[in-house]
Amino acid sequence: MKNIFLLVLLTSLLYNCNISNESTPETPSECSESFQDHRNHPKAAIYQEILDRNRKRRIVGATMLIKDADGIWSGASGMADLANNPEMRACDRMAIASISKPFTAVVIMKLIEEGLLNMESEVKGFVDDEIIEKLANAEDAKIKHLLSHRSGIPDYYYLQHRLDQVNTDDKIQSFEQLVRYAYGKKAYFDVGESYAYSNTNYVLLGIIAERASGKSLKQLYEEIIFQPLDLKSAYFDMEVPFPNDMPKGYIDFYGNDTMVDSEFLYGDEARTPDGGIVIDNLDLLRFFEGLWKGELLKEESLAIMTDWFELPEEEKDYEYVGQLKNGYGLEHFENAYAYAIGHTGGIDGFLSLAFYFPKQDFMFIEVINTVDYDLDARIDIYKEAIEVMFDD
Repeated sequence: MKNIFLLVLLTSLLYNCNISNESTPETPSECSESFQDHRNHPKAAIYQEILDRNRKRRIVGATMLIKDADGIWSGASGMADLANNPEMRACDRMAIASISKPFTAVVIMKLIEEGLLNMESEVKGFVDDEIIEKLANAEDAKIKHLLSHRSGIPDYYYLQHRLDQVNTDDKIQSFEQLVRYAYGKKAYFDVGESYAYSNTNYVLLGIIAERASGKSLKQLYEEIIFQPLDLKSAYFDMEVPFPNDMPKGYIDFYGNDTMVDSEFLYGDEARTPDGGIVIDNLDLLRFFEGLWKGELLKEESLAIMTDWFELPEEEKDYEYVGQLKNGYGLEHFENAYAYAIGHTGGIDGFLSLAFYFPKQDFMFIEVINTVDYDLDARIDIYKEAIEVMFDD
């Protein structure tokens, strides 16, 4: 979720809150044999050194998975929980933040295949009148605009939302409650005229999916994605948003080089269609492979999701991960070696990257349990790793 760093800084400057670093010790789940086997990859030592060296740049803990011409390697570095001192493990399932958006998009595309929705379906046909009246552009937006971030609907991720996360104990109980943070905000542009990333789009898609199907988003994720692909680690639950064995997330909340357990912030963010899924790296790889290879959707549906369009020049990312195009639930990335489909993610405690390279059938996944102002560390892990990935 974007603009996270400025908002956290403003919040910490303006408000004080009672924050506890206490953590309840949990018994870690056993790592599967498949994770152990990946240590035999011929480039294992190189990948691990890249992860270890960059992780020491103010990252508490990190996991990484790579699929290259030699097979799959997965590894970890650092700590999963500063209070109880368990080391991060390659098999730990983590909050993947906005990488959840492709999962939500797959649910929508499946409902379209079933005839319950279509790309031209109007938002106002599925959400409450209050939302239509108070949310800019909701009156004219359609499914296709939400999926592609071309609705112009403002993001709910404003300062008031951040302040409420810090200063109240009340957690988000419904998607409709979250949307209210965007009420009265000015539209970014008229519907369909441009592109602007807005988490509100995917919260609305969650509402629409539930209304159209008569099922909870949890049920839809499980029936459409988790069960067909046998994603045993995949987790989403509005009432209990974190499995007991999930590593803690951290943030330098006060800007004093001290990492704080940030569940008081990401406790809300892990209950939403725009960023709520917890999963391990092997299962995340399985999701992108299954999506690309037709195990989840029909060919026509994937063609819609990958109907790329150029981002406005001011939205293009040349420096970090090379996002120059967007699709309908998927993002398009380019580097010196190949193009990739996937997504990036960030909530207050976790940052994530997931890139699938279709032509090579390669994959890069990185998830860290730290939000810091030094973004270069996680990006350098990616840049150094893909150089090794594509080295013949």
